Amino acid sequence: MNQVLQPFHSEKFNFTKVKLEEVIFRFQETENDSAQYFDGAPPTVSASPSSILNNVRPIGYCHVLLIPQVQEYLQQRVDQESFLLAMYVTKEARNSFFRVRYNSLGALATINHLHFQAYYLKVQYPVEKVPTEELTVVGNGVSISQLVQYPVSGFVFEGGAGLEDLSQVVSNACIFLQENNRPFNVLISESAKRVFLPLQCYAEKRTSGKASQEFLDMTINPAL
Repeated sequence: MNQVLQPFHSEKFNFTKVKLEEVIFRFQETENDSAQYFDGAPPTVSASPSSILNNVRPIGYCHVLLIPQVQEYLQQRVDQESFLLAMYVTKEARNSFFRVRYNSLGALATINHLHFQAYYLKVQYPVEKVPTEELTVVGNGVSISQLVQYPVSGFVFEGGAGLEDLSQVVSNACIFLQENNRPFNVLISESAKRVFLPLQCYAEKRTSGKASQEFLDMTINPAL
């Protein structure tokens, strides 16, 4: 995983190959902005552009996978539309303990099929508690800060006139990083009011033999 962007290979595992019982629900945007629920609809992945799947290897309460436009075979690559979808899902949960996360290839993502992860955690992540230092304000009032007094370099995005403004700035940053082959993680926090973007080099150091033996002995993969 030394390349953040890689072609999609349908013969490898992807989320169109999951078992039907792993599909929790499917959803799509309506034309008239009204909510509808169809009980008992066939639980096929292909019938909907986006799906919420059960994570068969959960590490948190209600650990699920968000798969945008699952039948489009999108590679693990952030774009503005898919990131906005993840932001809306975080907001619509209406619970500050619900976080949505993204790991790029090279930052401990293991499946090259566009997906976000989400679960509830009733404590703050360490990164959510550290001090920040504002760098600039862009667009319609989106503040970009950097993490300070933290062992990982990263940025924090918040503010803006609306969720769409914040989402666009963050997704543009993600697009810049992946086009320059810089692995990264994303944490959408506080009901999509704050977004953390830490950079990631552990996988590269591990592959090149530069990772600390202390961490190698722990046999952990420190993604987000």
